[in-house]
Amino acid sequence: PCIDRLAAEGVAFTNHFSVAPNTGPATKSLFTGYGFLEGRQLAADGPATLAEIFDGADYATASISSNFHVSPGLGITRGFEHIELVPLDHEQRDGAETTINDSAERIHAAALRWLEQQHGDQPIFLYLHSLNPHNPYTPPEPYPSRFVGDDPSIADGRTETLTAIRSLELEVTPQDEERIREWYTAGLAYNDAELCEFVDELRRKYAGDVMLVVTSDHGEELFDHGGVLHGHTLYAAMPHVPLLVWWPGQLAHRVIDKPTDTLDLHITLRSLVAPLPQGPEYGDDLWGAISGFSSATDEPRLHFATAPGLRSATMARSDRWKLIQVPRPRLRWGMGRGRGRTHEAEYLFDLESDPGEHINLAGLSAL
Repeated sequence: PCIDRLAAEGVAFTNHFSVAPNTGPATKSLFTGYGFLEGRQLAADGPATLAEIFDGADYATASISSNFHVSPGLGITRGFEHIELVPLDHEQRDGAETTINDSAERIHAAALRWLEQQHGDQPIFLYLHSLNPHNPYTPPEPYPSRFVGDDPSIADGRTETLTAIRSLELEVTPQDEERIREWYTAGLAYNDAELCEFVDELRRKYAGDVMLVVTSDHGEELFDHGGVLHGHTLYAAMPHVPLLVWWPGQLAHRVIDKPTDTLDLHITLRSLVAPLPQGPEYGDDLWGAISGFSSATDEPRLHFATAPGLRSATMARSDRWKLIQVPRPRLRWGMGRGRGRTHEAEYLFDLESDPGEHINLAGLSAL
């Protein structure tokens, strides 16, 4: 309901794509504007990050996250003045410790505390990274009671259970698969409700002074192609993520259907405070489309993604076609890990006739 409300009041992108199926490379690309990043560190003399660019424009900058991939140790937080890593909660449940994924509430509370400490007219660049919806799919009550059935199932939403399913250590029934989706839905509903409370607080305290961008670093597999979790395929469930821009009193509602990606979002945010780099390797500034002054996103363009956890498999996508190529070391071909593993080296999908990406056309003599 909250994301729908923000989308109805702001600008919603229906075909926005991340450039990677996991947090590290996706977030590095968002902050630097470079795709296909490798390694775990951002070099000290590497490309300027969004935080450094906003800091250089005299913004107060802060990163508040529950994801350890967004931490100083990996270089992603370079340029933020305030960096806060917010842990999850733990409790004893059924004799075993379970991590309660209450990230959204903790992230928003920490953000409001930090905002209250800011004084004067200095503008703010604030990055919040909730771990919802994300494994573990264990949100606090009342969301499990609202969305998860009470019939017996081995599928409890814990990361340990999900990894055991992925590695084929646990056999699951169709009912177990549905139970996993229910746990994920509960986490999504929890995150959405917490976002609503946070936005309402922003409205109350900072009416008219907030531009909010809502997006995600990656999607999640929910048995769409047999697998679970994320990071080891480039099917649509991985790169297809939300994007909306909400700026009350400044932006009219509109829906943008043409494909966009993480690099476009980097350029769009960067353009608020700094000159844009030139060259075909950079994304598109979306402000013309967001404001309704131009339709630059109508120009046809390829969008790319890479999966470092899948031997740096790469994806290229046009409006109609999608190609995935997976490197072939010896016999280790294919996408996926454990459950849902496939064994082709190339995948070609016709997105018009097969939007679910189930018919691999690669290798056929005629299309």
